Amino acid sequence: MVVVCYAPFASGLFHGGGLFELATHGTGYLGDKTAHAVPQWVWSALFAALVVAVAPFATRGDWARLVAAVAALLLVFILLVPPWLFAWYFVTPIALAAVLPRGRLGLALRAASVILGADVMLYYARLVPPR
Repeated sequence: MVVVCYAPFASGLFHGGGLFELATHGTGYLGDKTAHAVPQWVWSALFAALVVAVAPFATRGDWARLVAAVAALLLVFILLVPPWLFAWYFVTPIALAAVLPRGRLGLALRAASVILGADVMLYYARLVPPR
């Protein structure tokens, strides 16, 4: 399903510019020359390796295990791979975690999604109205 949905955009991964440059060079592609300790392509490669490592665990179990693994991978992706971080990025992991059954894993993923999303939202929120 992922391949079918994203197939029209695949050319952006193999040509200069666009998604390829963001995945490999992060914000440096758009003119942000801020020095980053870890290059963007390293984060992308590490995330791809993590997906490969988690796939056998996620697919050898019930539906809840798969959903939990996908929600956790989304949180890792959001925190490490995109060059910018926005609060609405957490909507998908929150929605996925919301359908998990009660228990420690579901509670941990729901809490992590909401706390991280709220933390990022507070960065953009104006808590005291201007006078």
